[in-house]
Amino acid sequence: MSKTRLEKDLPEAIESWGWKYHHTGIPTDKIMPNERYLPQFKFSVSGFNESPFGIEWMRFEKDCLIHELIQTVPHLAFVVDDLDY
Repeated sequence: MSKTRLEKDLPEAIESWGWKYHHTGIPTDKIMPNERYLPQFKFSVSGFNESPFGIEWMRFEKDCLIHELIQTVPHLAFVVDDLDY
């Protein structure tokens, strides 16, 4: 059983596993400033380069094949050494 994390403690993914925060992806249906279109994925991204907190806005085309969960729910992304870990 894991111990209860205190307010001052880092999450286990950072403290023990060594993950590093990369960005927070937020789906939107609004055209955002400085969007960059990714034609191979059929969506636009913006904000990451300007945000000190790594906020990335994502606007998807109607026929985008990215999973619906990514298109509708904000997510946190981490840099990891091994995706299978």
